[in-house]
Amino acid sequence: MEWKRARTPKQKALREQTILRAAEDLFAQLDYQAVSLNAIARQAGFAKANVYRYFSTREEIFLQIFGNRFTNWAEELSKALRMLGLDSHSKVIAQTWVHVTVKHRDLLDLTPFLHAAVEKNSSIEALLKFDAAMDAPTKQIEQALQCVVPGMSKESIFRLIIYFHSLTAGLWPLSRNNEIRDEVLKRSGDPSRRIDYEDQMTQALQMLIEGLRQETDERRKNTSETNGSGE
Repeated sequence: MEWKRARTPKQKALREQTILRAAEDLFAQLDYQAVSLNAIARQAGFAKANVYRYFSTREEIFLQIFGNRFTNWAEELSKALRMLGLDSHSKVIAQTWVHVTVKHRDLLDLTPFLHAAVEKNSSIEALLKFDAAMDAPTKQIEQALQCVVPGMSKESIFRLIIYFHSLTAGLWPLSRNNEIRDEVLKRSGDPSRRIDYEDQMTQALQMLIEGLRQETDERRKNTSETNGSGE
C-alpha cells in the first residue's frame, strides 16, 4: 500500500492493529524463530522502516499480542472460577481452569515461545510495559480464586499462574490437541509420543492447588496458634 503518515491517534491505532494482525497470522502459521520484522512488514504491506515507527523488535510485537490474549483468557477464567462454590474441590477448580484454557488456543500456541521473547532483544521499556499490562488480568484471577479458596495468598496464586504457564510451555507442543505440529515429533512420525493436554494439565493443576491449599491451611493454623498464645 502507499504509505501515508498517520497523524491522528485513531490512524496510529489502526496502523498498529494492522501490524499486530499481520504478526498474529504469521505466529499462527510459522515457528516463532521464522517470524521476523521483515516478514511481519511484508504481511502487513508496509516497509520495515514504517513498522519501526510502532515497534522496535519482533519480541515487542509478540509480547503485546501475548498480553492481549492473556487478558482475554484471564477475564473468562475469572468469570468461570467465580461461578464455583466456596471451597470447591481442587479437581473441580483444575477442570474448570483447563476447560476455559483449551478454548484459548491462540494463547496456548504462543505460550511455548514466551520465554524466548522475554530473553531475546526485549528492551527494559518493553518488559516494563508487558509487566504492567499483565498486572490487571493477573489480579482478576487472584480475586476470583480467593472467592473459591478463601485465605489463599496472592503470592501462592501468582506461583500457580507461573507454574501453569511453565507446564503449558512444555506440554502444549507435545499435545495431540495442538494443531501446530512440533517439528521433532513430525519427523519421528510416532503418534504414541503425543499426550492429552487436558488430562495431563488437569492432574498437574489439581496437585498444585492441593499443595497451595495445604500451605494456606498451615498458615491459618500457625496464625491462630500465634494469636492464641498472645492472649
